[in-house]
Amino acid sequence: MILKNLNLILFLCGFSLLVSCGDGSKKSADEEKDTTLAGVSEGPPIICLWSSVTIKASPEQNGKYITAINLGETATFLGETITDSTIKNKPKEFVKLKLKDGTIGWVQSNFMAINAKSYAVKNDTKLYKRPDILSGGKDQFQQLQFVVSLEEKDGWAKIKGKKGADSWFKEGWVKLENLTSSEADITVAILTEIALAKETPEKKLEALNEIIGNSELSSSIFISNVNNYITELSNRSIDEIVPAQTNENQGE
Repeated sequence: MILKNLNLILFLCGFSLLVSCGDGSKKSADEEKDTTLAGVSEGPPIICLWSSVTIKASPEQNGKYITAINLGETATFLGETITDSTIKNKPKEFVKLKLKDGTIGWVQSNFMAINAKSYAVKNDTKLYKRPDILSGGKDQFQQLQFVVSLEEKDGWAKIKGKKGADSWFKEGWVKLENLTSSEADITVAILTEIALAKETPEKKLEALNEIIGNSELSSSIFISNVNNYITELSNRSIDEIVPAQTNENQGE
């Protein structure tokens, strides 16, 4: 009888230990799954380099319009690239992205920079062919220019951007010390570029004054530049108005 009870006790202990180990094993797997999910990254940043680029529902030039991404806006690259060859002799490469509001769509890759960093040019700087002071070329970027850095090495950055008068992008190396990564500086640089592209002096002035009136941008090193543009445009408008009034009076 004692031997029978002892066997029962040993069986129950063994079963209890087996169940306990099973629970522990399951918990460990769940924890590992949670950890794995927490470490998943959707992809690198992708930055818009053009004033406005259409986002489509499919990777096709004739794809359905969803929305647009604007100059300097950052989204997440989802790792998919597809070439649309439906238009003869003009294939276009599209990349899949996710906007900050969760919108997912396709955009032409040549207007975007993948895995880049946003900057604004702090000081007028020459573009170099290589990260070497002896490789200077003729092109340069001016202060207040929005650019992205594609690569950085030994205090240099390989940047890409488009000056207002240019039809396409320029690339080259510059010293990192000539760039600013301040969010306020980058925002002011982008908004100033947009403002100066407006159709009339009145619209330019309105947009520039909105920049000055935004308290969140008051810390930017470029505020004085914006004020200079406002002064220049205001003086130009006055010069244009006065002769017109004089001629009017002479006509009377």
